[in-house]
Amino acid sequence: CKVGSVVTVGQIRTRGGVDWKLFRNIFFAWIVTVPVSGGLSAILMVILRAVA
Repeated sequence: CKVGSVVTVGQIRTRGGVDWKLFRNIFFAWIVTVPVSGGLSAILMVILRAVA
């Protein structure tokens, strides 16, 4: 995990070296990506089955 490495190095070098607000947004994006893509895939599959 490159992001984890960068955050750790930034935190070790200087206390203010990590933008925690940005890191929080990246973390939530990781959490949300899989369920949202799964949901969109399911919706697309239902639509395609109805058309075919």
